[in-house]
Parts: sequence; structure tokens; C-alpha cells
Amino acid sequence: MNGHETESPAGVSELDRAMQREAVHADALQRRLESVRSTAVSSDGTVTAEVDCAGALCRLDLTPESVGLGAVLLADTIRLTTAHARARLPERLREAADAG
Repeated sequence: MNGHETESPAGVSELDRAMQREAVHADALQRRLESVRSTAVSSDGTVTAEVDCAGALCRLDLTPESVGLGAVLLADTIRLTTAHARARLPERLREAADAG
């Protein structure tokens, strides 16, 4: 030693490496969870809704037939289909968490 270095207690570098591995695993888990999407299709097939990991609507597909539903029924179908996508979200998040 040159007098300026201090010797680390045994195991500190092992602890540092373990903490770095855990940080890498946590980052990977966060990326998996943030990429989760949940999709639902209406019972008549006219509406497909996709929500992101926070439950926000991130995609909405309407078939040409959806126009024929009328504004009120179409709005209700969108709300219900989006709610079904959100209801499936916890399962999708669990699957993503378990995948790592």
C-alpha cells in the first residue's frame, strides 16, 4: 500500500457486486413492466382497446361497422372494452414480473 489507500473490509466488494446485480435485475424488471400492454375486443368485434402499464388507453381500433352503432352505443362499447383491457392488466403485470 502507498499510504493513501485504505483496505476494504472483507466482503465489501462482494456486496458491491451483489448490489450491482440487483440493480441490473431491478432495471430489467422495470423495463418489462413498463412495456406491458393489455388488449380487449368488444363482444361484437367492432372495438379493440389497448391500455398501457398504467391503464391509459394507448390504442383504439374501430371497424367500419362500429360507425353503424351510433354515438351513444359506440361510446359505451369503447368504455366497456377499455375497462375489460384494464381488468386484465394485473395478470399481464404479474406475467411480466414472473418472466424475469
